[in-house]
Amino acid sequence: MSVPSPETLLVTVREAAFAAGRVIQAQQNAPRERRLKLNREIVTRTDSEAQAAAIAVIRARYPAHAILAEEDGLNNGVDEEGRWQPPAGYSWMIDPVDGTTNYAHGLPMYCVSVAVALDGELIAGVVYDPNREEVFEASRDGGARLNGTRLPPMEAPGLRDAVMCTDWAHSPEGRRLLFETFPRLAPLGRTTRIFGSAALALCYVAAGRVHLYFNCGLKPWDAAAGVLIVREAGGEASALRDERWHPGEPTLLAAHRGLLDAALTSLR
Repeated sequence: MSVPSPETLLVTVREAAFAAGRVIQAQQNAPRERRLKLNREIVTRTDSEAQAAAIAVIRARYPAHAILAEEDGLNNGVDEEGRWQPPAGYSWMIDPVDGTTNYAHGLPMYCVSVAVALDGELIAGVVYDPNREEVFEASRDGGARLNGTRLPPMEAPGLRDAVMCTDWAHSPEGRRLLFETFPRLAPLGRTTRIFGSAALALCYVAAGRVHLYFNCGLKPWDAAAGVLIVREAGGEASALRDERWHPGEPTLLAAHRGLLDAALTSLR
C-alpha cells in the first residue's frame, strides 16, 4: 500500500475543513443551542454537525486512520501527568469550531482546525476562518500559506516589542498554571491579546499579526494545525518545560525561535 505524501494528505485536510466550514456558515444565523460540558466548556449543535461533516470526508479516503475529535467521547484521554496520548500510526485531529464560546455568543473569532500526524509527527494542517474567508495551511517541509500565497519567513521582535497572546484554560489545573507563569512574562512585552481561539492565534503568529502565543490547557485538536503552520512559517513551538511541542502536550509557547528562547529564559 502506498504511503500518502504530505501534499496528498493536505488535500483531504483542506476538504475536511471546508466541509465543516460549510456547516458553520449554514447555521450562522440560526438559534445557537448550547449546553455545558466538563469544566464549563460550551458545545453547540454546530460543533457536532461540523465535526460529522469533516469526519465523513476523512473516512471516505482513509477509513483505517485514527481520529481524535473534540466532540468524541472515544478519545484516548490523558495519562497520569495530564498529557493526551495520540495513537500510533496516522491520527487526525479535528476541532470543528475552535472558539465555540465566541461562536455561541456571536463573536466572530472562531475557525475550523484539522490536522493529521504520523506517530505524533505533524504532517499537514488547515485552519479555516469562515468569517474572513482565510485559509491557513501547511504541509511538512512544504511551507505555510494563506489563501494560496506562501507566508514570508517570520521575524523576531525583541521581547519588549512583542505583542503576546494567551487564552483562558478551562481546567482548574490549567488556570492555576497560567496564573503562575504568564504574569511573569506578559509585563516584559508590549501588550497582550486574548482571542478565544488557539488555532487562530497560532496562525496570527505565523502571519506576523501577533508575535507569541502562550497556553496552559490545550488538547491535541486545539493546536496541531496551528503549530505546524507556525513551524512551516519559520517559527517554533515549545512546551513550558522547554521541550519541543507535540500533540498531546497541554502547555505551549509558539513564536520565532529567537523570541521563544527569550520568553523561555524569562520564565525560568
